[in-house]
Amino acid sequence: MAVYDGNRMAQEELLDVAKNCAQAVLKSSQITGRLKLQLQIITGEDLEPIMSALAALGKLDLFNMASAMCWTRAYYEGKPPVLLLIGANARHSELNWNCGACGFRTCAEFNRYAEKTTPDPLMMGDGPTCHWLSLDYSAACCWACATAWSHNVTNRIEIASGMAARHIGYMPECNYVLGLPLGPCEDLFWYSRAAFQDMMTYDLSMNNLVEAFPSHFAAFFGSGKNEIKWKDDWWTGPKHRGLEPPRDPSIAESIRNEVLEELEKIRKKKEDRDRSRG
Repeated sequence: MAVYDGNRMAQEELLDVAKNCAQAVLKSSQITGRLKLQLQIITGEDLEPIMSALAALGKLDLFNMASAMCWTRAYYEGKPPVLLLIGANARHSELNWNCGACGFRTCAEFNRYAEKTTPDPLMMGDGPTCHWLSLDYSAACCWACATAWSHNVTNRIEIASGMAARHIGYMPECNYVLGLPLGPCEDLFWYSRAAFQDMMTYDLSMNNLVEAFPSHFAAFFGSGKNEIKWKDDWWTGPKHRGLEPPRDPSIAESIRNEVLEELEKIRKKKEDRDRSRG
């Protein structure tokens, strides 16, 4: 007979839940049957470089900073989540279905364009992508989330943690990497974002709402910038339009370069630590 610390055991169980989520990903229903999925589970001190990368990316997008603050609070309060990385490459298609959904007439044209085009290094997901493979990838992520909820473990699929991990060397061959934080053992931690809300003043919250007004909240506003397609060739930029002062493009470029340099330092530090472990 024994008496166990239920809180501690619940925290320890997160790793087993991550394994079950990984099983669910590999079992998920697929349309194409061609998607090659990659999975990694990150725990303990190996989360620290990812949190550093999130903080760096937070200089560009508000949702990265919100994620960094939540990860940091949970980690240093002694209840670190377990991170399941779900990766795949939908930037090359072997289907030969030639459906045109990607915007190209044939799969071959799509592949040629993807091979010769270097994506923006700070893109959340490198395009172009095969829509069929993207659907399969989305289904796999949904199966992982559903499995976590069935185990009563709070979770939220994230662009942020997956993007941060990819930037410091995880899953370099994947154009999609999403992160699924499992835990901490409390309700809706990743949706209430108390760590982030504690930082947000009333004036800052109201300013964000005003900036979002032109799109009537139809666009994703997690970046903290109101990104709307306001001209025919919107991809040539600038695409940021809202009730805010004009931004100097040179300042934005300087911040991007600073973030890229910081991410490279974090990646090298992680690689040095990995080598020291043998």
